[in-house]
Amino acid sequence: MELGDKVTFDRYVKRNNASVVLSDDDIELPYELIRIDEISLPEPITGIICGKRRVVKSTTFSFGDFYSDGYHQESKEIQVYLVATRMDGFYRVPVEWVKEGTKG
Repeated sequence: MELGDKVTFDRYVKRNNASVVLSDDDIELPYELIRIDEISLPEPITGIICGKRRVVKSTTFSFGDFYSDGYHQESKEIQVYLVATRMDGFYRVPVEWVKEGTKG
């Protein structure tokens, strides 16, 4: 798919404001922090692809051994299309969830 293609989708992802304090003793490491929420729509929406981005899906925190320099952070990213349905914003739709429509 390319820019300007008309597509339909029935769910999208949205960033959440998740955060973690690594100094807490209650957190067991490695700890995975989910950065996005999956939102399902009641019915499919049609829009136009306006861009492509990589968004962080989750971040994993862990500590190294005694001689390492602190904690390690590893992020998992997913590829999303920016799909416009109106003039006021975009939906971030993972590539696997987009269904092809007609060319716009």
